[in-house]
Amino acid sequence: MEVKNSDGIKVMFVLNVLNPGTGPFQRAFRLPDINTDVKIISCFDTQEEFERKAKKLAPNLTSDQLIGIGSKSRLVCIKVLFNILRQWRPDVVQTNHTFSAMVMIALVNLTSYCPIVVNFEGTLMSDYSNIKRLFFWVIYSYSHGVICVSNAVEKTNNIFTNTLMKKQKRRVIYNGVDLDEIKSSQSFGLHEKLGLSGSDFLIACVSDLKPIKNLGILLVMMSTIVKTHPMIRLVLIGGGGMKNSLELEIKRRSLENNVFFTGQVERSEVYSCLKDIDVFIMPSLVEGLSEAIAQAMASKKVVIASNIDPNVELLTPQQSCNCYDSNDANGFANRAIELYEDEGERERWGNYNLERAIQMLDIFNIVKDYRSFYLDLLERNTEDK
Repeated sequence: MEVKNSDGIKVMFVLNVLNPGTGPFQRAFRLPDINTDVKIISCFDTQEEFERKAKKLAPNLTSDQLIGIGSKSRLVCIKVLFNILRQWRPDVVQTNHTFSAMVMIALVNLTSYCPIVVNFEGTLMSDYSNIKRLFFWVIYSYSHGVICVSNAVEKTNNIFTNTLMKKQKRRVIYNGVDLDEIKSSQSFGLHEKLGLSGSDFLIACVSDLKPIKNLGILLVMMSTIVKTHPMIRLVLIGGGGMKNSLELEIKRRSLENNVFFTGQVERSEVYSCLKDIDVFIMPSLVEGLSEAIAQAMASKKVVIASNIDPNVELLTPQQSCNCYDSNDANGFANRAIELYEDEGERERWGNYNLERAIQMLDIFNIVKDYRSFYLDLLERNTEDK
């Protein structure tokens, strides 16, 4: 086998399903821009669903680059993935979710249709049971490479993998953001859409409404803030199963005039919403690397966040004044009030975040890092033969 150069690399990019916030897709559809032939497969979207959702995010993708399997039967899905692998014979398979990872790791290792399978680790396994962690470590150890979204993920998840089965190549590559798209986005008109005065101060969180995001602590925070600063509003941007319980808590705390929901919005609309806010907040309990924080940084916003390792890594330790324990509602509230009262402080950290985003989070550099990793693995695979 000849080592691949800058031409001819073929990547099969496998997702479970495409959601508006599916970060791996943001890397996948940009791979053709750097001389990479890519097929993006969704296991559980139909072809029609997949094309409709994908082309909202990436209009230039062609139908032959998108394959929606859309079967409710996992056995049928595995059969289709096998046939794609056998017929197209990619140089690299990139997996991104648990089901696709387990299936493609098995198929690549049990056949000769592709030399390399790369797994994507975007979640900390620290909260998994020991049995579950061991199960995933054994399965994932058969991948040839792993892309971790942060040093925190790499450190936490890489305990046994290098001693199981074979030496595995791991690389930290951050989630990227499209700086140009964010910069060119227009105002969402958030104040007007929510029926607020243009002078109201907006704190926003972009998140799925689920327990791991710890959104209830923001209602405790707002209960403190509104006592002295009723013009400060909280906007929760996103959808999810916790909305009803959050609404009940909002009502119980009499926060109906200070906490608002946008519902699920498209990624481009998130960028527009970020244009209209004053402070971004993320109190999450667990992250791999928060794309929402990265988007806020690229939007030149000051960020208040929980002080979990991935958030501190992204914001840097220099921002200890903006990072608090996940359950420190008073800390979040006091910092929000300080930032409300000090425009210069907001501008200072907004500029800091934008500069870091430019240096570390440009999606086009991130995609080049993906391709470079693939080429390294292909070269290593050739040398081992």
